[in-house]
Amino acid sequence: MAEYHHIKPRASPEDFNCWEFIEEGEVGNVMFRATLPDQLNDITLSCRGRSVGYLVEGETSVKDEDLVDSVDPFFFDSGYTSAGRTGFQIWAGSRLILETLLYSKANDNSHIVTLQEKIRNGAKIIELGSGVGLVGICLAAVGGEVILTDLKTLVDNAIQYNLALNETKNEACDRISPRWMDNSKPVQIGCGWAGAKALDWTRPIEEQLSAHMYKDVDIIIASDCVWLKSMLDSLLDTAASIFSSCLNAKSKPILLMSFQRRDTKEKGENTMFTTVDSVVEAMKQRDWVVKCISWRSVNINDRDSSKEVYLFQASPLKYENKSN
Repeated sequence: MAEYHHIKPRASPEDFNCWEFIEEGEVGNVMFRATLPDQLNDITLSCRGRSVGYLVEGETSVKDEDLVDSVDPFFFDSGYTSAGRTGFQIWAGSRLILETLLYSKANDNSHIVTLQEKIRNGAKIIELGSGVGLVGICLAAVGGEVILTDLKTLVDNAIQYNLALNETKNEACDRISPRWMDNSKPVQIGCGWAGAKALDWTRPIEEQLSAHMYKDVDIIIASDCVWLKSMLDSLLDTAASIFSSCLNAKSKPILLMSFQRRDTKEKGENTMFTTVDSVVEAMKQRDWVVKCISWRSVNINDRDSSKEVYLFQASPLKYENKSN
């Protein structure tokens, strides 16, 4: 298995704190909160399950005995599967994205600094597989313009609720609603804007989103949402469609994708889970330039404390050739 440890692991910032607790709500009974940099308002989310591998030592988590075992009310929704159900939880890959893109460190290289500044200055972002909306909402809060996408079930029963829950107007960031986001019904969150649209990766993007919603974006975000092999090609096909649409546009977007290793060095490739190597290889086979820009170890449970989560950046080689 190839290693991606050419850079030092990224430690969790001391001023980044998250916790979860039980509170009966419209979406579920697990509530999740996360702090933001620069004294911005905390983010609060309603979920349908506790986070997995996200919280670090010292942060309060919901226990098994606190959870209510209930029938999934969305089981028969069109396009919704057992894999879609995991979207109602928060996963380790989300934390690495937020640690890297929201919190500056003294040893950050110029590329990460540029990404952080671009987001704070209103980068146009489309997120694939937003789940309950943690990453997209946080990126909006610091200044980004974010369209969060997922299956209709997630959009209707989690993302829209959490957008409304976190809607705020920051007088210090006086920016009008971006016209390119109009069809997503954006709300102001902190210094930026966030909206939501249903998007099924197995269908052409042009049948589901207006062209102006993806033809001039700066960043495509995907957070730990291709853990099953069956999901990988569909997500990459969707990202490829966005890349192709932007080839002649002003922007040349990058894909930032976090991924948690689930295979083991001893057992090798799993028949169900996507491996780190297969993710990277699948992107390279599309003639994309791929590099790891951040990583760290994560603690999934007491028996499984040596997994890693990675943040990869990818973009088509033809972008670079076109620039030369």
